[in-house]
Amino acid sequence: MRVMITGSRTWTDQSAINQALSALHRHEPITVLHGACPRGADAIAHTWCTRHHVPVETYPADWTTGHAAGPHRNAAMVATHPDLCLAFIRKNSRGATGCAALAKQANIPTLHNPTPTDISKYIAARHSRKPPARSLLTAAIDYAAHGWPVFMLARSKRPLAGCERCDDKRGYDGHDRDACPCLTCHGFYAATTDPDRITAMVDAAPRGQLALRTGTASDVVVLDVDPRNGGRRGLATLVADGLVPRTAYVITGSDGLHLFYRHPGTPLAAKVPGVPGIDIKTDGGYVVLPPSIHQRTGRPYRWADRGPVQEMPPALATVCQPAPPPTIPTTPTPPVSTRSAGGISHPDLLLASHLDAVARAPEGHRRTTLYGASRGVARMILAHAINKDDGIAALTTTGRNADQTDRDIRAAIRGGFRDEGLAA
Repeated sequence: MRVMITGSRTWTDQSAINQALSALHRHEPITVLHGACPRGADAIAHTWCTRHHVPVETYPADWTTGHAAGPHRNAAMVATHPDLCLAFIRKNSRGATGCAALAKQANIPTLHNPTPTDISKYIAARHSRKPPARSLLTAAIDYAAHGWPVFMLARSKRPLAGCERCDDKRGYDGHDRDACPCLTCHGFYAATTDPDRITAMVDAAPRGQLALRTGTASDVVVLDVDPRNGGRRGLATLVADGLVPRTAYVITGSDGLHLFYRHPGTPLAAKVPGVPGIDIKTDGGYVVLPPSIHQRTGRPYRWADRGPVQEMPPALATVCQPAPPPTIPTTPTPPVSTRSAGGISHPDLLLASHLDAVARAPEGHRRTTLYGASRGVARMILAHAINKDDGIAALTTTGRNADQTDRDIRAAIRGGFRDEGLAA
């Protein structure tokens, strides 16, 4: 959430600004924008951000250009369309008042000298927003008409709870998740283009999120750009190298990007190797679609470019190839039996990619990476692409080779499996 601060140079009430920013930050991560004034509201906000390690965007005025520098600076901040404007104004300060007025004209929620009650009301309103079920249904049927299999998620972006019959069979052979008639038990395995099933799905989860099954099932892969993990910088690198042509893309509810490309017909890694903050949603994955509402920010996913989905260039597909299995001179990973299933065309390469991510993870991030790999392996087990015991053995050996304790390994596997609906 991006919060713009505007205020008087003579503002001295630190508690008002500190309380407002602290209340917002307790509910979700924030980035603060301000005009870089060395005193007053800007300076107080900057000090709070430094103390709480909150990212800051500064927009200093170039006063060498004359008195218009202040209004030009304010217009530049508003043009980035922050989520909220907090105005701390004394004695009708002309510059700050003008900036707040610009924010209102741009339909940016603006709170003047906000009290804790004002902040609480804003947070409650922000988190209560949801798309009308009818708009979800209309969008879902439209996607299906274009050949995209869709399904419904819970508000948390996780698969909906399954029925008792299917829960008893999760992770075991003999239960075909793609053919199962249940509406919501198996996440992306329930994805369909059948309008009647889609209608029943939306009726069953009207407050959920609409999602697309990626990979060969839809002939779509998505580059998921996460700005919190350096994704914008990573994307800029790919663009500078001429690897990312313009295509249909979505701005997510957390200010990330989803870039849609046609499936290149070759296996892809879970992340763009060597590029921070960019995941690849392909076989065995899914992405949330507009007009779903992000569960944390309360903001909608929206199409920024609804043009045609372009072919993934061969050069980009090559960059996104999974790395070969890690060669580690310690205890070898037990042999794993894989088979093509559940729309996963190259399970051996996909498994190798999950394990390699753990081997390559820097110290301090290995358990988190092992958790993510466990979620990927759980999806493969649910797709009958890998035996459950083999998957646990491979993850355990890889975790040990990454200097993780058995306790941490068990916790990562158990958590990853649980969050994919599979008992460890």
